[in-house]
Amino acid sequence: MPGLPEAVVAALEARGLVEHAFIFSILDETGLQRAKALAPRLRIAWAPEELLAADPRGAVERCAANGFSMITLNASNQTRELVELAHRLGIEARSSGISNREKMIAAAELGCNGMTINWPDWLQDYVREQQSV
Repeated sequence: MPGLPEAVVAALEARGLVEHAFIFSILDETGLQRAKALAPRLRIAWAPEELLAADPRGAVERCAANGFSMITLNASNQTRELVELAHRLGIEARSSGISNREKMIAAAELGCNGMTINWPDWLQDYVREQQSV
């Protein structure tokens, strides 16, 4: 949407939140690039679903080349290789599509930096269990 990255960055800057926020998109790579150019310290999260399906390594590499902070992988197609590639390139790997405990545990065990989950208590319990082992 024309003007949206500029408006979001202006709102974050006006409130002193640039360094405390992520901007996220699935489709709008160009908008994310504009936001990053306007506020280089802004953290950008990208979930290029179509590119991840067609060229997973290329998607992670392109995310890093854009200077984005995080790639959002889908629980249905994330792999340890993609998570490790993201980390080697200096970006975080996040998991989305967490719909059950098994997917949550798989994302954690792959080394994802975070996940989008509707049951944060599951994740808190899992982390506590892992810390007590």
